[in-house]
Amino acid sequence: MYKYLLKKEVKKYRTPFTKIILEAHQEIIKKIKIKAMIYSVGSAGNGLVTMDSSGKFDYDYNVEIIKIPERYKNNLKGLKEELIGVFDKYFTKAGFDHRRDSTAAIRYRKENYPASIDIGIVTKIKGNYNRLVRKNGVYIWNEIPNSGNVLEKSKIIRKSNHWKDLKEVYLSKKNAYEKENEEENHPSFIVFNEAVNQVYYKNIDKGGKAMAKVSGNTHTQAQMNHHANQSNPNNTAHQAANNNHANQCNPNNSAYKGSKK
Repeated sequence: MYKYLLKKEVKKYRTPFTKIILEAHQEIIKKIKIKAMIYSVGSAGNGLVTMDSSGKFDYDYNVEIIKIPERYKNNLKGLKEELIGVFDKYFTKAGFDHRRDSTAAIRYRKENYPASIDIGIVTKIKGNYNRLVRKNGVYIWNEIPNSGNVLEKSKIIRKSNHWKDLKEVYLSKKNAYEKENEEENHPSFIVFNEAVNQVYYKNIDKGGKAMAKVSGNTHTQAQMNHHANQSNPNNTAHQAANNNHANQCNPNNSAYKGSKK
């Protein structure tokens, strides 16, 4: 079972990672010429770090590729390997080992140190975040649904005094995925995105009309977000659209297309 780590502990163990990440980021930008941002995400970026029953916990960071270099557009494996090379250099120098190269995240851990770090590689495609993952030996960009505005939504949740609700949902989801052995497919950023959307659409944007996506060239952000929600069968916007269509096809309903009322 997971539980939340105290804030003072979060800051204490996070500090060494911050220094290493800053050094690695400079090399990624200046030496290997990859335009990217690196930032803490999900739980780490919002003070929601969870500790497992053994007393261990992870900090999650994203390397967000702003512009994929031409040399890697058809060689995503090469992109990940080059980033691993940079992180290995700085983490091993600080006494951390490259302990896991999973299907998505890169993990570093140190002996007798309770905290580890998971680094995901992401980019934005058509408004949503996509994670670089390996499926059946092939590296691909895997979309995270309804994720494009997750940080903005989380800020709105905090301002709307629903942060306690978010903490409860996030922790519940973490424990559920642990119980189902689904943690590999649900890293903190994805769980955070799910929790944010659940709380946001339940308590703030109940109609699902304020956020999601289509084409930024022809639609406003609100229009694009509404379109995404209409495509989500668990969203009220999707259900409302279906109900509206059913009413338009029902000759006994005032919304019937053939009605002359």
